[in-house]
Parts: sequence; C-alpha cells; structure tokens
Amino acid sequence: MKLKTIALIAASSAMTLPAFAADPLDPKPWDISATDTLFGAEIINKASFSYSIGTGADKKDFNADSNEVKFEVDRKVVFSLTDSHDGDGSLDADAITVSAGDVAITTYTLKNDSNAPISFKLPKPTSEDISYSYSIGGAAAVSLIFGDPDADFILPLETGIQNSAGNDNVVITVSTKIAGDASDGFITSTPFSITAVEPATNPDIGTSGVTADDDIVPTLIDVAWEELDIQTVTIPAFIDESGATAKIFYNLPQKFKVSTAIISLKKSVRIFSDPINGEATATNFPKAIPGAVVEYTLTVINKGSGDASAITLSDTVVSELAVTDTGFIPVYTASGTNINVDDNSDDPANADLTIAGQLLTFSNISVDADTNTADNLVADTLYNSDGRTVITFTVKLK
Repeated sequence: MKLKTIALIAASSAMTLPAFAADPLDPKPWDISATDTLFGAEIINKASFSYSIGTGADKKDFNADSNEVKFEVDRKVVFSLTDSHDGDGSLDADAITVSAGDVAITTYTLKNDSNAPISFKLPKPTSEDISYSYSIGGAAAVSLIFGDPDADFILPLETGIQNSAGNDNVVITVSTKIAGDASDGFITSTPFSITAVEPATNPDIGTSGVTADDDIVPTLIDVAWEELDIQTVTIPAFIDESGATAKIFYNLPQKFKVSTAIISLKKSVRIFSDPINGEATATNFPKAIPGAVVEYTLTVINKGSGDASAITLSDTVVSELAVTDTGFIPVYTASGTNINVDDNSDDPANADLTIAGQLLTFSNISVDADTNTADNLVADTLYNSDGRTVITFTVKLK
C-alpha cells in the first residue's frame, strides 16, 4: 500500500467554522454508511468474452479474458461534530450566559465518518483556567490540564463501518473557569480546535515519510488519480491552508458572557414626625427636634444583569438616636412589608432583622437584576430599570 498525499490544496481559501448545536454541514452526501468500502481495499476485476470460428462440424468455440484491472480505494477523511449549546458559538449574540466564578462547560461529540481509522489532535490547554476531558466509546474519561507534560491530545478513532464497539466517536468536555471578579457583560471564548492526524494503525507508518500523529495532508484536487496510490480526500470546509502545508482542521470556539450583579447601597433620611408639628404631610414638615421620629431608607441597587441574594446590611445607629424607647414603636419594612424583629419565621422572604444594642443587621436580602443595563450611563444615577430592594426603619431622636 502506498499512501499518497500532496502538500497543497488548489485555489480554495482556508476556512474557520464555528460551533453549531447541530452539525453545520448537513446534509452530507459523504456520510459513512454500512456499505462504505474501507480505504486501501483492492478492487480487482476483468472482463471475459466468447466467440466462435467456423460453421457446422468445423465450428470452434473460444473463451478469453481481458487484462486484469486493479485499483486501491482512496481515503475519505470526514467527521461530524456537535456541541451542547445552541447557535453559532463564535458570535457575541450567541454567547452562553454564565456567572462570575462559574466553570463554563461545553460538551462536544466528535464522530469519525471516514472510511479509515483517523486520529484527531487537540492542542494543549493554554491556561490553568482551561481543562479538557474525553471519553472514547463510553470508556472512562481521560483528563488533560494546563501544564500536563504530555504532548498534544491525540484521540484515536476507528471508522464507524461495522464498528460494534462504538468507538468511532468521542465525547470531549471543555471546562473554562470564569474569574470570580469578572465584570457584568464580560465575554470570554473557550478555545477548541481539532486537527486530523495520522493514526498509529495506518499501514504506511514508517514508510514514505509517514509518521504517527503527523497532520494528514489532503491530496490536491488537480492531481491525477492513480490506481495503486491511496490518495486522501476531504471537503473544502475542513481545509486549512494557513500554514506551510495544508491540513484537515476544524476550529469551534464557544463564547460565554458573564452575567453578574452590580450592587450599591444608598442611604437617605427624613423626619417622620415631631412632638410639636406632628406627622409629615404634603404641607406639614416636621423638624429634627428632640422626640422626633427619624426614618432612614436603605436602598440596595442592582445595576447588573444578574440577580443577587444573601445580601447582609448593617447599620450602627448613633447614641443620640433611640432604637427603642418607652411609648415609641419603631417600624422596620422591606419593600413595603413589615419586618418583625428576631422573628424570622414571620418575616418576608426578602429580609430578616436582628438588633444588638444600637446595631441593626438586615440579612437574607435579595435584589432582582437590572432589566436594561444599556441605560446605565451614569454610575450613581438610579434608573427605573435598576433592580432594587428598599428597607426603611425608624428611630427616635433623644
């Protein structure tokens, strides 16, 4: 067997394809079938004919064969790849939403549709935040992390033809650690590419300069077909001509967009009532005199695209203000609902309150995401779209 590959591909430009939830190349007339003939098989046949000479008693019949014609089946290198996300993963609009600190995961399924065993190479992780794992045919997963001393990730896949073991496909998991301090709207891309390389099972390994794990070089389209040379055929979409030698390559990054909360806290004060002027109205404005009831408002503001929860606020009330006093009943509310002090079972789900001396602690606070982060043009301005939770409490001026 002589495997013939050519280092250049005629006229077609290199292509980089994005990840698709379904294989982007459907329909595929080159898909493998149970009747596909394995590469390297010898196809041999000849024709025969018969004739007669003479007539009657002198008639003689003859049979003869043509010359024998033989050729070897060429190698078709194609594969299918699907991922666990919807849409074109290389576009910002199709980025998958994650939270800061998450481990973003993309699962790819690679299937060898070639008529030959093929190995596939993944580059080593380029960052300690990226790791790979794979399982061939349902076998135990193998992991590769940043700093692994091994060379590139080599995945040997059999052809799917009559492969009852099912190891013509591999499930690859790519994990990317999102920084805990990643800002809202930050977009990061998980790198993922595969290159078809020569499998160790290729009979030509060690001959004609063919080495295991070398990039498979497709045959030039304008190179004449030769009966006894095995040539390598792939589709233009898999061809990468960016290097000195063409290779069979597929690039499928997946983008992730961080959605997180951007929390701030604002405090305001008003005089609810005083002993002389009474309660505040549209035309009555009580003053901060001894005995006045002072109302503080704590507004938790979320300008981020992600919800926030488990927020705790504390407010140390100065000694000139009485948290409790004879004849004075303080009021505590969260989003307009009264909070019962130290009785969390009756509290609304969005806040609990404990009091220790002059220290007020509001906990178990959640705040919804901003519904339109695009309008946050000024950081300290409160917009209608901002998520918020409002807490109020009253104290008495001594």
